[in-house]
Amino acid sequence: MRWLLAPLAVAAAEDFAAHAAARLAREERACGPWVGRVLERRGPSLVYERAPTGLADIFSAMLTALWSATLSGRRLAVHWPESAGTVHLGGREVRRREPARLAANATYFKRTHEAFREALRAGAAGAVPWPGGDPWVVSGNRGLTGWLFDDAATRAALAAAGVDAKTAVAAAGCALHRLAAPSRRAYRDVVRPLLAALDARRARGPVVCLHARTGLMPEVEAKKCAPGASPPPKKRCARPDDEMHGAAAAVSVADLAGFVACARAAEAAAGGAATWFFAADSASLRRDFVATFGADKVLLAPWAPDPFAAYQHGGGSRGGGRRDSVVPDDGDPDRMRGALGRTFAEWYALSRCDHLVASRSGFSRTAAVVAAATRNATVHYVSRLDASCRRADPGSPTERLLVTGGAGL
Repeated sequence: MRWLLAPLAVAAAEDFAAHAAARLAREERACGPWVGRVLERRGPSLVYERAPTGLADIFSAMLTALWSATLSGRRLAVHWPESAGTVHLGGREVRRREPARLAANATYFKRTHEAFREALRAGAAGAVPWPGGDPWVVSGNRGLTGWLFDDAATRAALAAAGVDAKTAVAAAGCALHRLAAPSRRAYRDVVRPLLAALDARRARGPVVCLHARTGLMPEVEAKKCAPGASPPPKKRCARPDDEMHGAAAAVSVADLAGFVACARAAEAAAGGAATWFFAADSASLRRDFVATFGADKVLLAPWAPDPFAAYQHGGGSRGGGRRDSVVPDDGDPDRMRGALGRTFAEWYALSRCDHLVASRSGFSRTAAVVAAATRNATVHYVSRLDASCRRADPGSPTERLLVTGGAGL
């Protein structure tokens, strides 16, 4: 039996190698060689300790750690045990027998990121010496790329350290393109099948990628929680993304008129008659998109949305403790890795799109900056359901939101 499977294994390895080579070639064309030079530097390490937060915030916080390492002349390392087998960190993993939390020397959470930022400014200016010790461990859930590029002194210090990017979007997108690569196993099991489905649709015409983070859209929550709502809320009003945690919070296409209008605008920019690849945290909304527009129009990933924090035991999707949930969470590593793999595959597919509609979500924004920096993608953005659709063209205020919105990139 093994000899029958061997050719398949060889073919899969060759396909992964070809994908990795194509990724690197695209990065070098779009970004130049600076990403590899910055990431492969030698010296003492700065370790990013994965915070208890969602996937996109981890990516944003990893960028903060990268810029900190770059400014202080250190090598970036990452302690993110749950990512094994999903995100290929390129030899930057901190390998430990147990996934115990490390003791951070400095943090950049909501209450500490301003002090962390000022320490970066002072270090970049040479006003204070950089901390000693190897490793130096940092943790947080804030992205500082936008601030670093807005500040002339820190932007100049990054350039002097080898970051050859003219804008925050280019810097964040190019760096994250290298940092957020799929592992061989994730590519084989979830990424490649999803990309193949997208490629099959692209053979028929344009594809527009949509991401709706309904849990962060207050209009939906207000409508479901309004007095006289049918059925009226019981203990509390469930946010739409609480569906993943066992709550009943049905969302329909009718709730997202502005988002759908934005999808139509992106479709026109793509040339019309496009497939919509739709990613959402609401299972009911995914079902209604297919029911409303048809399976020939809407492409979904072949799995249900996972609880957003299922892969990170002890941390909620917004960085705090997990909310009450009927979804079992016993910290099983295989279950966590599976949830992370599926979540990452959808993010990765979005980051490889040429036409995107992003909602007010770090998941959207991190994917959008990668696509914009490496594919010159057209990005449309909708912040509120009652707001007009905006294009995030280079240099526009809307493009700036991609790196400064939410917890930042």
